[in-house]
Amino acid sequence: MRSYVQSQFADRPITDHRIYRLICEHNGDIKVGRTEIEVGKKLYEKGETVITIFESSGWYLVCTKSRGALKGHPHCVCGKDVVEVVEFGIKPKDEAQL
Repeated sequence: MRSYVQSQFADRPITDHRIYRLICEHNGDIKVGRTEIEVGKKLYEKGETVITIFESSGWYLVCTKSRGALKGHPHCVCGKDVVEVVEFGIKPKDEAQL
């Protein structure tokens, strides 16, 4: 899957970060909307399950079965809209303070 996605974004190398969850704020404003995108959970309310998230040159590439994993282009999330990134094996900020 990684090589398939990388072939679609040849000018933007994919990092080795193992992304588990993204926390996004629309236009940087939590009042407008906060979204969590997490591997293993539905993308948005009625979307497909997130299979993997890649990081690439200021963008996050969110793959579902029909978008990036088996066919098509992944969902692209602008890095400017992401307020927190949680990697596999690293506790999120709010859990680390407990």
